[in-house]
Amino acid sequence: MTRNKKLVRLMAATIAATTVATSMPAFAAFDANYYAKQNPDVVAAVGTTPKALENHYNTFGKKEGRAASAEDLANSPLRQIFDAKLYAQLYPDVVAVFGTDANALFQHFMTFGINEGRKINQYFDVNAYKAAYPDLAKAFGDNTAMYYQHFVVFGIKEHRTLGGFPAENILPGGAKKVAASGGSSGGSSGGSGGSSSGGSAVTPGSGLPTNVAATPAAVASANAAVAQAVTDGVHSQKEKDALVASAQSTLKAAQAVNTKAQADKDAAQAEYDKADEELTKAEAAVKNSKNDVVKTFDENNALVAAVGAKQTAYYAALQDLETKKEIQAEKAADLAKKQEEAKAAQAEYETALKNAKDTYVAVSGNPASYIENKKPADVITELDTLAGGQSVSDTKDAVNALAAKDKDNNPLNIIGADGKVDSTNYQAAVKKATDKAIADNLAEYQVEYLNKIITDADSYDATTGDIKPEIKTKLDNYGVDATGWKAADIATNKMSGVADLPTDSKLATLTSSVIGNSVKINGKTVTEQETIDVAAAKKGIDDTIGAYNAAVSGAALTNAQSTLNSKNGDVGSAESAKNTADGNVVSAETALSNADKAVKDAEEARDDEYEKEGVAGNAELTARDAAQANMAKETYELAEATSAAQDAQQNEEDAYDNYKDATSVSITPAP
Repeated sequence: MTRNKKLVRLMAATIAATTVATSMPAFAAFDANYYAKQNPDVVAAVGTTPKALENHYNTFGKKEGRAASAEDLANSPLRQIFDAKLYAQLYPDVVAVFGTDANALFQHFMTFGINEGRKINQYFDVNAYKAAYPDLAKAFGDNTAMYYQHFVVFGIKEHRTLGGFPAENILPGGAKKVAASGGSSGGSSGGSGGSSSGGSAVTPGSGLPTNVAATPAAVASANAAVAQAVTDGVHSQKEKDALVASAQSTLKAAQAVNTKAQADKDAAQAEYDKADEELTKAEAAVKNSKNDVVKTFDENNALVAAVGAKQTAYYAALQDLETKKEIQAEKAADLAKKQEEAKAAQAEYETALKNAKDTYVAVSGNPASYIENKKPADVITELDTLAGGQSVSDTKDAVNALAAKDKDNNPLNIIGADGKVDSTNYQAAVKKATDKAIADNLAEYQVEYLNKIITDADSYDATTGDIKPEIKTKLDNYGVDATGWKAADIATNKMSGVADLPTDSKLATLTSSVIGNSVKINGKTVTEQETIDVAAAKKGIDDTIGAYNAAVSGAALTNAQSTLNSKNGDVGSAESAKNTADGNVVSAETALSNADKAVKDAEEARDDEYEKEGVAGNAELTARDAAQANMAKETYELAEATSAAQDAQQNEEDAYDNYKDATSVSITPAP
């Protein structure tokens, strides 16, 4: 058997095993592995050899807007109609991993989204496009990517606008709803060099349902929203209706995905059963062959079994790679999440540091230059000093101890439940404190004023020593009973302090205006001292609040530092996990490449033996070998579909539980 014939046999027997790219491109400008992975219809037509794929690209693919490599994405016609902003809004799961860069989002679309049916702009709906044109559905089947490619290369020019989407809004010349015929552009060059394609090869893992509204992550997010609502309650029927509607929408999406997944599993089971039956028949045909050499060869040659083992190993490696890639995506998403959390923590820390410095300046009265260049730890120390070494709780209690009270004798706390100063209660506390300062100051001056009268010699008769009647009357007017007072009793009658003031209401008439400038204490008149005491009373409250703010600001900065350190640690761990996952993917890709080569080597060894024994090209052996390869593929596909069905079933159950919880959320009045 010639080398070319062997290559043809190799391609025919292992077409499914050669649709996955190896890790390195064959050429610098053209990446055969990338091209094969993105264009399974081409693989079905020309195989997987780098030369055949490159010839196809040069002859047809370039004209059709197919990308030669991941780096060639910018040249794709799809890039011209790709709305990165809309893509980011619709798919936060993608943004979490790839960010918002337009090129990164487009690369995601070309790598994943194009096979998942994701929207690329507000005008084009791939599912509507598929449903509207049977000729395309016949040509492309479930190969979702080909509908995008067809639309941008042929559909726009043909003004295909059926299906309920307003593609005419971006089509030159407006709408022109032509009915597609069987001889239209419904096939790509992947079929037979430019004519309508008769179908495409099944890529392992393709056709499995993907719906971002029904992914486990979306259901989990909806669950979290409902759980929060169950805890907090909702404040109106409108809010509850919106919550239930959202949960119901998620449930319906999950049900649709599950229905599709179960159907896919059943279809995979049917394909598996069919493949098993075909293999059994093919093996029986070989066993019962009239060609004795064929029977003898089959019974005695272990090379056939070796091919089957290698094919099984290949699909095991493929499964392992897909698992590793899923883990890689999870780790990438987790890393992106941790990085965003760290970024937010950094911003909160910087805000806390600025607030701490501003608080210090406000409370201490020192200039900003004093604190500006100090280290965060020193800022915290300065704030702690201002707080008197007290905790937030202690300083809060100290502030509220100064609070006024309402008519029912309940304290009007200056620091509210939210930890902030209540301006109304603050003013009430200031009034309470200043009123007391005014009253206390007046009492001291009342004592001085009355004592000045009591101790004045002119207040007593020089002959009898009795208090003069007009002085007695004056004292009586202020509530002081001076009956029988004599000059000799001045020391006894003199008031020693505020406690000796009369309790009679008449004392209230002895106001600061009455006292005026008649007496001074420490050189200050009553009004001068009152001004000083009122300012001191207010300052006492402000200083106590300042100590509280210092304690709060210091605690906030400490907590922000701790959170930032924790989040940075999480990023480090996530980066390590991502690097490990990346390494595992590379190893799995290498293992898959090796497994692919092992399949080819085993088939080549088997074909060499066929040629040696003179049975090369035998129809019975060829049918058996093809059935064996197909059986390995269908076994893999069934396992994939079964796993997807199990996940979809669980996802629907979770969404249903979430919907039930949403309907039970109670409506509580807004606080």
